[in-house]
Amino acid sequence: MVTVEETFHDAFLEQRRLIDKDAITIFDVGAHVGEVTARYRKLFPAATVYALEPFPESFSQLQANIQHDKLVHAINIGLTDRAGWFPLHDNTASCTNSLLAPDQAADETWGSGEVKSKGTILCAFDTLDHFVAERGIQFIDILKLDVQGTETRILDGAEACLAAKKIGLVYSEIIVMPTYMGQESFWKILRRFDEREMVLHNFYNHSLIRGRLRQVDAIFVAKHQLVTGPTAGRENKDR
Repeated sequence: MVTVEETFHDAFLEQRRLIDKDAITIFDVGAHVGEVTARYRKLFPAATVYALEPFPESFSQLQANIQHDKLVHAINIGLTDRAGWFPLHDNTASCTNSLLAPDQAADETWGSGEVKSKGTILCAFDTLDHFVAERGIQFIDILKLDVQGTETRILDGAEACLAAKKIGLVYSEIIVMPTYMGQESFWKILRRFDEREMVLHNFYNHSLIRGRLRQVDAIFVAKHQLVTGPTAGRENKDR
């Protein structure tokens, strides 16, 4: 049996607690081969998941992994701040592929050769605003981001969705130590979420090296959800 305290420390169980319904819409952006999509489908059995992955090899594995699940829509595309075909860095570990080139300091952060570009491949990208409008999606209950340093670019491409209060919760990886060229600072990323009225809920899955924080996951809850949504009034009661 999972205790309330254990729920608070598990990012996925906490999302299940915050969103107390099954028939929701989830975007798994940077879905890779579908590990997180599978986790969400177990937690939310009636959820519709849009699993977006731009890298062709990872997408092929993603398709194979979700082929029998009619509630998962695997789409060979990434999200950023504009639509088009852009060079994605094909790295030594495909889960680290990024629009950003690896920083020389990545070796010190992650180990020699762990985040190293083998070259680039042109991949399709879209904005969240256009993707949602084109498909008539009314609300995104969970927007999961694992996009290797380009989180705020996705926010920039989601201005209409954010203004229309179409996003309830964001679950995002945030890289703290130098990994990619041009990655934004930890504090700037937090400020960008705050400016869009996405309230920091908590941090999870702290990754440390020599006692220093190098990466962390975070849940952000839309301010309108704190006032009117399923999370209203629950924080103090549960704690």
